[in-house]
Amino acid sequence: IYRAYSREPQHRGSKVILCPLLFIIADLLPERKRTFVQGRLDILHLNDLTMKYEGDRVVPLMTEVGNGSLNWDKIMTAAEKIGVKHYIVEQDFCPGSPFESIKQSAEFLKKYQK
Repeated sequence: IYRAYSREPQHRGSKVILCPLLFIIADLLPERKRTFVQGRLDILHLNDLTMKYEGDRVVPLMTEVGNGSLNWDKIMTAAEKIGVKHYIVEQDFCPGSPFESIKQSAEFLKKYQK
C-alpha cells in the first residue's frame, strides 16, 4: 500500500496488489481521495468471503469469487474508475478441486471483461 500512496515518484509502483476491501472503501471516499489513487494501481488481488455456521459461532470462510458476500459490481466499478488493468484471484481454501474453484471464479469474472 505504501508504494501506491507514496508521493515520491520512485516509490510509485504499478505492480501493487490490494484486497477488495480497499476498493470498497475507495469507492466511498471523497472524489479527491479517489483521484489520488487513480492511475497508481495496475493489479488487484481478488478473493471472496462467506460465513460458515459452527454451532453458535459464525466463522469466515474463503470461497470462489462471486460465491461470497462481497459486492462485486461495486468493487469492479471502483477498480475501473481507479484504472486497474490486471486481476489476480486468490483461493486460500477450496471446497472441492482447486482447478474447479479457479474455473468458477474465472467464469464469474468474465461478465466484467471489456
